[in-house]
Amino acid sequence: MADMTASSSEPEASVQETPISYVKTKKGLVLATEVVLSLVVLICNAVSASWWAGTGNICAMIFSAAYFVIFVMELGKRFSATVLQWLCIGDLIRAVLFSKFYLISSLITIGLMVILHLYLRHVDGAGIAGVVFSVIASLVYAYDAYTIGLQLRSSRQTTPNAAVYQCLA
Repeated sequence: MADMTASSSEPEASVQETPISYVKTKKGLVLATEVVLSLVVLICNAVSASWWAGTGNICAMIFSAAYFVIFVMELGKRFSATVLQWLCIGDLIRAVLFSKFYLISSLITIGLMVILHLYLRHVDGAGIAGVVFSVIASLVYAYDAYTIGLQLRSSRQTTPNAAVYQCLA
């Protein structure tokens, strides 16, 4: 009876250790930070006057979480080299796209908050926090895009398939 309990808890421990060990890597930390920052910006924008920016935050959070799950479960290593290349290129496009989105939405939100303050004398604290976290998220996504680009460029010069597998690391 004790053996059954011990053996049934071992797979759970390995499943729990996989995300934690992946978050300790540089790529895992960046992806986890992107998901958390997207959630924080979503919450800040939901309670502020800039609620309209929540749609993009939801998309950013879903795509970042999807790539996080793909990389944690190592699902990308089960595909062919062509699919892996598109997975890495998709990760690069995701990082560039959402970096620009967060920067543009924070600039628009700043403009709307200035207008709101000038005409209505209303200060939106949650909106200010959302802008600050949006700028931080934009920098994290830009850093992710930069590191993905460096990995693809450096490993592409050696062997084409090495770029793909290095992107998943």
